[in-house]
Amino acid sequence: MDTRGVIRTFEEYDAAVEWSRSAEADAVKISLPGKNTINSIHLSLDQLGFKREEIRVLVDNHGHLRTRGERPVAGNRWSRFQKDFQLPADCNVDGIRAKFENEALTITLPKKTPSPLTPRRQLVNVAVAAVVLLGITLYVWNTLRNAATGGGGNGHGASYSDEM
Repeated sequence: MDTRGVIRTFEEYDAAVEWSRSAEADAVKISLPGKNTINSIHLSLDQLGFKREEIRVLVDNHGHLRTRGERPVAGNRWSRFQKDFQLPADCNVDGIRAKFENEALTITLPKKTPSPLTPRRQLVNVAVAAVVLLGITLYVWNTLRNAATGGGGNGHGASYSDEM
């Protein structure tokens, strides 16, 4: 059947959303019940029944997750839903997985695991800390020494006197 030129009439479906959180991952479950599980007076909801191929899960480069779906109901009538979420800051975007089963779309958002410091990076961190500590020590020592001698220095940490 050629549907080009046919104007679709959409009925928005407000899908129920349930979040669960754990140490390893967050998950969002979007319920999309089919015609056998909805008791409604609206014919369009009675015939929802989304199929896997009618659902899309999209992640953009700005940390947004969008789920949407469209399906024909009858004639030019269609049912659709869309849910948008901001991904958690600690989400491992490359590990996101979606599964559609038992009339529910479950999207798993794994958390980033902190990368352990390599021995070289630890060495660099220790070296930087040592240099900073040495600089602070020299500054404090010089400040105290100048204060003890009356502050008469040349501004470079050395004090010269004509007395012998």
